[in-house]
Amino acid sequence: MSNLILFLKENKGLTCFIFLACTFLLCLSLCLYLLLYNGHKLYLSTNYITIDVIWQDNLTPAKVKEHTQQLIKKYHLIFLKNIRPQTLKKDLLSGITDPALFSSLSIPYVTVFKYKYIPQKTDVSNLLNKLKSFPQIKNIVYSQTKASLLHSWMRIEKGVLYPLILGIIGMIGLLIFLALRLLLLAKTKEIEIFYLVGASDFYVFKPIFCFALFILLASGVVAYGINLILSNYFKQIFHWFGLKFFVLPYTYVLFFFLGLSSLALVVALTSFWSLRNAS
Repeated sequence: MSNLILFLKENKGLTCFIFLACTFLLCLSLCLYLLLYNGHKLYLSTNYITIDVIWQDNLTPAKVKEHTQQLIKKYHLIFLKNIRPQTLKKDLLSGITDPALFSSLSIPYVTVFKYKYIPQKTDVSNLLNKLKSFPQIKNIVYSQTKASLLHSWMRIEKGVLYPLILGIIGMIGLLIFLALRLLLLAKTKEIEIFYLVGASDFYVFKPIFCFALFILLASGVVAYGINLILSNYFKQIFHWFGLKFFVLPYTYVLFFFLGLSSLALVVALTSFWSLRNAS
């Protein structure tokens, strides 16, 4: 511990710069992951598409029930409700001043289903074509916008957010690596003297690893604290849009700090062995 404190005192400027840079990058990555986590939760809660099946005019309630069961078994649809023609007619004519003009209007039964949308596994257009080809079905109504948004979210999640977070972590690792290389190059003569008097690789490696671990864990703690403060603002923004906000579970936070410890070990080993190979 005393060696680490001495190591930090001797390199105050570089330590402060690395600490501030890592804090900013870790805070950014946590905010992005927080948005990713909430977006995924929102996706899981809304990845169902509502499909309204409009039956042929001449179908009786018994036939509608029979064909509904066929669709559920064949296409794995989830039944929500049946809408009777009388209910639909009442709703349609509620705003009309002279309902007698439409008294002879024929309105069929409508069955509302729910269907789970799974990207790369669910072909909604293929399902709709199969439903439209069903002889007893007159027409199909579903939310094309919702299916498009769900598909777009998966593309943003996999194509933008994940690479961005991994890129930030890579930048942090590179930053620590370059800082350690600068420190090791500045102390090349001292390290050579250590080896001449019989110091082991572990004796030389230990302060390097402790420096990387201290910087990453300290900046991680600060970044997590800032993230908790920002979560209150994110919560208000989500509530403005009528959305529920989820805070990162403690297991995720634990894995975050374990990941930082692993990153410190990898970076310290890489910088140490690059110095050994150079010498």
